[in-house]
Amino acid sequence: MKFLFLPFLTTVIACADSEAKLNTSDSPSESTTTPSTEEVTLPISTKESLSVIAVEADSKYHIWMEGRSGVLRSGINDTFWLSNGGVSISQGSGQYNIEVDGHNYLVAKKNTATPMKEIIAKNTNNNSDFKLVLDMTDKGKYITQIHKPTGRTIKLATSDKKPTATAVIVVKNVTDLYGTHHNLLSTEEKSSALKNGGVPDSGKAITVKAPSQQTLQHWKSDLKSLYGGSSNIAFSTMINLDNDEKEEGFFCATAPSVSKCFVVDTFNGEERYYLSDFNWTPKGNSPVLFSTEHGNYVVHTQNLAKTKVTKVLRFDGSGYTTDRI
Repeated sequence: MKFLFLPFLTTVIACADSEAKLNTSDSPSESTTTPSTEEVTLPISTKESLSVIAVEADSKYHIWMEGRSGVLRSGINDTFWLSNGGVSISQGSGQYNIEVDGHNYLVAKKNTATPMKEIIAKNTNNNSDFKLVLDMTDKGKYITQIHKPTGRTIKLATSDKKPTATAVIVVKNVTDLYGTHHNLLSTEEKSSALKNGGVPDSGKAITVKAPSQQTLQHWKSDLKSLYGGSSNIAFSTMINLDNDEKEEGFFCATAPSVSKCFVVDTFNGEERYYLSDFNWTPKGNSPVLFSTEHGNYVVHTQNLAKTKVTKVLRFDGSGYTTDRI
């Protein structure tokens, strides 16, 4: 077998325009190109800079992001670059935005993201520690791998034809973009929360504040544009999650091929739906709201056959994170 080092492109993009985001392990269920991911949830990255590596092979992109696990595969004409660092792909009549540090959010309308092909076409000197290696198998398949400075090698793509373009994009990762992050619950707070139905001894339960019918209908309309078909919102509330002057929306809903809880927030005039990592089901427990001296939180408990899984959603300064208690 023959090994070749692939030439690749590198560009540095600031993250200062980054929008609030949400960490999740889900990939979009409906898209023009039916993108696929091999991903699990990782903690939101706080590294100073992160790399995105993209390969164009067999008429699609294969994309790996340093702040995430897994590889995204999507169609060339439906893949865009986010100015704050990340990839945007078509989701119904909207977009599914995947940021390099681990946050995700949906927008119900097409945005003006730069086509990925324009980013890859920028030819600058490579200063990255990552190396792309091309391996041809005995059967004539091309295997593109990422050699990291430390850790395991990552298989980025298997293709029938030799990759036609590659790029490494270095993103400056700025934390606490929108305010002071809410702290992780301490060991003592986690212990008491598990005993008290999700609310720690240091916290105070918050009463659910029902959204207006107009707001609920708006959310349903956006879900239809993103997932198709009708949706059912089983739990909903208005709550200030990021300590700004406005309340955010939080709801749990079922739509075609998805049952999820969302945070609804607006930045720069664009409404975004940030996906939580709650394992919510319509017949399961409803989320619980509470406040501490740091801010407001949402907690959810999933009952399994032999155990319970409790997770809490918090504002992390640059978006929203779901932590397991």
